[in-house]
Amino acid sequence: SEDIVSQTRPVAAKLLQVAEGSVVFRDGAFSTAGGDDSGQQVTILDIVSVLPEFPEFQSAGTRDGRVALASTAEQKGRLNTYPYGAAAAEVEIDPETGELEVCRFCIVNDCGIAVNPMIVDGQVHGGIVQGVGQTLGENIVYDPSCGQILTGSFMDYMMPRADQFPPFELDEVKGRSNAQTDANPLGIKAGGEAGTVPALAVMGNAVMNALSDLGIEHIDMPFTSANIWAAIDRQRKADC
Repeated sequence: SEDIVSQTRPVAAKLLQVAEGSVVFRDGAFSTAGGDDSGQQVTILDIVSVLPEFPEFQSAGTRDGRVALASTAEQKGRLNTYPYGAAAAEVEIDPETGELEVCRFCIVNDCGIAVNPMIVDGQVHGGIVQGVGQTLGENIVYDPSCGQILTGSFMDYMMPRADQFPPFELDEVKGRSNAQTDANPLGIKAGGEAGTVPALAVMGNAVMNALSDLGIEHIDMPFTSANIWAAIDRQRKADC
């Protein structure tokens, strides 16, 4: 972004008919230092539209008769970012049927400085559903005798639905000293899988905690009511 601004600044100065040193860039537009009062400003799009008239500033050359602005950034040597967070789930299980209900799901997310917090929250929501959906029933099943897939449509493959989930309780790591990274100018960390990664583990822990009083120590995912009921039934028969 800084490189593109640097490339277009001389053209902006020409269009504004001022010295390049008196041009400032703010909120997507160039203006003179006192441009707020005069109303004189040009945007990046304004400059692109007239750039063919200034061949001396066409650093990227032409392609298919069009002028292109381009910039490259060297990634080598950049610092890694390490987002962190925590999640917890509360579930209830009916011991007579094995039916599982997700009562609460809480997560604290760290993505550094969020450019659009609403989009980040939406990404976390979707990630939680993806992860919890895998624990509740998403599973590819094949016929062991011939390899034929048995869950080839949504009639047979469990797709998580909204009514299986409570309202999610989200929070983020606040404070620049905690959240911001020095690996990039904006202080941004990754946030794409913040909901997915912990979901399987916390759901597994919650299910096993709920069943621990019955002496059950392990169940393979997915935690369908049939699988949970079968584990409870086996344990009761073993206790007899």
